[in-house]
Amino acid sequence: MNLHIQLKTKRLAAVTSALAVLIASCNGGGTGGGEMTGAGGACPDTLRFADTGTEGMEELRRDFEEFQSVMAEILEVEFEFFAVSDRTIGAAAVDADQVDILLAGPAEYVAIGSRVDINPVVGIRRPGYNSNIVVLPDSDIEDPDDLHGKDIALKDAGSTSGHIGPLALIEGELGIDPETEVNARLLGDARIEAFIAGDVDAFAAGTSDIRRLDERYGEDSYRMLVEGPDLPSDVIMTSDRISEECNEEILERVLDNEEEVLDALFASDVKYEDSSLHSVTDDEYDVMRDAFRAAGYSLEDLEDEL
Repeated sequence: MNLHIQLKTKRLAAVTSALAVLIASCNGGGTGGGEMTGAGGACPDTLRFADTGTEGMEELRRDFEEFQSVMAEILEVEFEFFAVSDRTIGAAAVDADQVDILLAGPAEYVAIGSRVDINPVVGIRRPGYNSNIVVLPDSDIEDPDDLHGKDIALKDAGSTSGHIGPLALIEGELGIDPETEVNARLLGDARIEAFIAGDVDAFAAGTSDIRRLDERYGEDSYRMLVEGPDLPSDVIMTSDRISEECNEEILERVLDNEEEVLDALFASDVKYEDSSLHSVTDDEYDVMRDAFRAAGYSLEDLEDEL
């Protein structure tokens, strides 16, 4: 299937990038693990931050400048950026002691946690965060059973609302095998235009995609076929090298400054509009692990498969 070819291509690129991170770590080494002066003496004086959804240092600085400033102030630390291109590079950076704290979606959290030891600290609950299947208004697809044999546009491999969530929805909720009974196509940034142009029969649209459809083409540009259940929260996680005391201090200070932190997150990405923060535990992501299994992925070999 096209899906397997695209996954293999992405996997090769990810492995190449991961090797680059590890080579860099061997040449330069980590910079963390300084004196425990931050957050009232519970945390290192420097915390190195990465966002798994932002490519490149320039984009990271541009999008998360306000978040960097807020976190540095409330935690009383140097809050440094470390650029990663995806969850595989993020996991390699954690393993190489180059990243202390990461921001990721629920699928990315599960994927990273399948490879390295991490601790979930703060959950970012996004209202209406789910996966949906939409079709064009004049489509002859009237019922989920009509999806059999159809082309469905998805986002990128490993995306929570644009890949794993929709595949789990198709398999678990609709009883359709996404491997054999539909043609799932990973189209990345071309997914919306491909759908509007009629190059695919349906579109597995996450919350952000629905918003983009509304903004670019209007609410009458699509018809909702299946609306999926809410997905778990995005998560601020830390490397296992960060102490429990530091994690507790991060959680307390972030929640005490919730409005300021959320404003900074919203400045980085509009998807965080109307979000809320909460303490989070690993078992809250068991539903995401079930989604991976429903989508046909083995958690034991997750990083090799995505």
